[in-house]
Amino acid sequence: MKTKCKRMAIIVSIAFVAMEVSGCEFLSGFMGMDDVTMVKSGILELDKSTTVGQAVDKYKYFTQVTWEKAVTENGRRIVTFTGEMGKEALTAPDGLSEVQKAIWENELATLNETYESKLVGYTIIQQFIINQDDTFMLGWCGAIPKFDPENDKTLQSRDAELKRNSDDQKCINIMKKIYQNNRSI
Repeated sequence: MKTKCKRMAIIVSIAFVAMEVSGCEFLSGFMGMDDVTMVKSGILELDKSTTVGQAVDKYKYFTQVTWEKAVTENGRRIVTFTGEMGKEALTAPDGLSEVQKAIWENELATLNETYESKLVGYTIIQQFIINQDDTFMLGWCGAIPKFDPENDKTLQSRDAELKRNSDDQKCINIMKKIYQNNRSI
């Protein structure tokens, strides 16, 4: 009987040491859920009708979606999705008035003129910050315009300059549009 208890105590001790060494990732993995899975299966207050993963992965304007997890130098856990949008996302949305459509097309023409290139899409980036209690919240978001590389070879260096940091409300609005399957730019 004592031998059984000692074995159990050793097994439990090894498990606690492993959790201490590996931190929350071990616990999440042990429970069957890593950070990406937690975010993708999570529900945002802004729309409880579907999960984050369903909304993002099925967003009709993304031609490609990638999910990544990272831990910052100070131990913050971050999940990031990157969504690529092509030309179809640049046409004026249905239901706009003639004035709104003209404004949309003028803004697109101004971007093309400013950078002497043809805008061919956007990359949308959204980060989620994982809290200590294994809940998450919206973090940084941004949009990077993509231009036709054949028209301007210097655009790769400009892409970093064009990245737009958004405030919380803009991030919320982008996510709302993704949930509604509307254009987010």
